[in-house]
Amino acid sequence: MIALLESFFIDIGSFSFFALRFFKEIFKPPFEFKELLKQCYNIGNRSLLLVSLTGFIIGLVLTL
Repeated sequence: MIALLESFFIDIGSFSFFALRFFKEIFKPPFEFKELLKQCYNIGNRSLLLVSLTGFIIGLVLTL
């Protein structure tokens, strides 16, 4: 029971540390908007085939 409780608090502390560091770093310059746009384009471009195929199959199933 004590080990479970200790593990819970360690996980909560790790998550809190991560969240604090995330919010501290997100508002800290330099802001790389070009890199963000490049990554969004790459993710969208590479997932277009999968999303289209999935939408087509779901459309076929709903048509039936």
